[in-house]
Amino acid sequence: MTQSVMSGSESGTDEQSAARELVRSWAAGSNAVSAARDVEQGDRDAWKAPYAGLAELGIFGVAVDEDQGGAGGTIADLCAMVEEAAAALVPGPVATTALATLVAPGEWLEALMTGERTAGVALDTDVRVDGNRVSGTAGHVLGADPAGLLLLSAGDKVLLIDAGADGVTVEPLTPTDFSRPLARVVLDGAPATELPVSTRRFADLAATVLAAEAAGLAHWLLRTATDYAKVREQFGKPIGSFQAIKHMCAEMLLRSEQASVAAADAARAAAESDDDQLSIAAAVAAATGIESAKANAKDGIQVLGGIGITWEHDAHLYLRRAYGISQFLGGRPRWLRRVATLTQQGVRRRLRIDLDSVEHLRAEIASAVADVAALPQDRRQAALA
Repeated sequence: MTQSVMSGSESGTDEQSAARELVRSWAAGSNAVSAARDVEQGDRDAWKAPYAGLAELGIFGVAVDEDQGGAGGTIADLCAMVEEAAAALVPGPVATTALATLVAPGEWLEALMTGERTAGVALDTDVRVDGNRVSGTAGHVLGADPAGLLLLSAGDKVLLIDAGADGVTVEPLTPTDFSRPLARVVLDGAPATELPVSTRRFADLAATVLAAEAAGLAHWLLRTATDYAKVREQFGKPIGSFQAIKHMCAEMLLRSEQASVAAADAARAAAESDDDQLSIAAAVAAATGIESAKANAKDGIQVLGGIGITWEHDAHLYLRRAYGISQFLGGRPRWLRRVATLTQQGVRRRLRIDLDSVEHLRAEIASAVADVAALPQDRRQAALA
C-alpha cells in the first residue's frame, strides 16, 4: 500500500482545488476536533471559535452573488469547501448555515456570511402557519442555536424564523453527534417569513450539502485507515500487505470516490433550472453519501483494531457525524425510494463530461502512462495496479 490518499476528491475546477486547500490548511491549526470534544465535556459553546475561523475564510459567502456581498461562486464551490470542513470535523452548524446561504433573503445574508448568525434546519416538522405567525413543534432541528436563525419545512412552505423572537423556545437535545447543536423548537405564535423556495428544492439542496459532508467523512476515514495500515505491523509485516486489509481499504476508496462524485454531480444539478435533474441527483448523492460514510466508519475502525474503539481516537467522532447525517436526512432507504419513484416517473439524469474541469490532470496522466510504458512488459500490469 504505497499510494497516498488525499483527504478529499481532487476532481473539480482549479478554483475548487484552491478552495479545498484553503480549508485544509486552515483546519490543520484550528483545533476543531479538540473543540468538538470540549462540547461533549459540557462546554456547549466550544464550537464557536473554530466556526468563526471557518467563517473568516469566506465559506458562507462563496455561493452568494457578488451584488449581495458574496464571492459569486457556485454551489459546487460551496460543497467542495463543506466537504473539506467535514473531513476536519469542524464543529458547529457549518452545513446548515451553508444551506441557508442558498435560500435566505438578502437582509440576512451578511450576518450569515460573517458568522454573526448561524442557521438550524429541519426538514420534517409539525408546524401550523397562520398568516405570518407559526405555532407547533420541530422535534429535531439540526444546528439550532438560541441566537441563530431557523429554517423549517412546514407543509408546502419553507419558513425562516429568528430563534430569538418572541414565541420561540429552543430546547437543546443531547445528540449522537455532539460536534454540532441539535434542538427541539417549540413555536407559539412566532413571527415567520416564507422563503421563495419550494420544500422540494429545499430538501434537495439539504441532501446535496449533507452529501458533501458525508464524502468528507468518508475520505478522512479512508486516509486514516490506510495510513495506519502502512505502519502497523503483525507477524513482521505491515498489516496493509495482507489481502483482507487491502480489499477493505480498496472498498473504502471506491465508496469515498463515489460519494464525492455523486455530491459534486448534485451540486452541478443545483445550478441548473430543471427540478427533476436536481431531485434525482440529490437523491443519489444522499443515498450514496450516507452509505459511504457509515460503511467507511465501520471498516476504518476495523482496520484500526483496538485503538479504533478507544475514546481517545477520533474515529468514533466521525462515526457519530456519519450517523447524525443519516438521522437528519431520514436514512438511506428514504432516498433510494426517492430515486425509484423518480425513475418510475421517467426521470433520468442527463450526464455530461466536463473535460475542462480535469484539464490540469492531463500532463500528470500522460507522465504516468509514459512511465508504465517504459517498463518491461512483465512489470506493466503490477505498475498499473
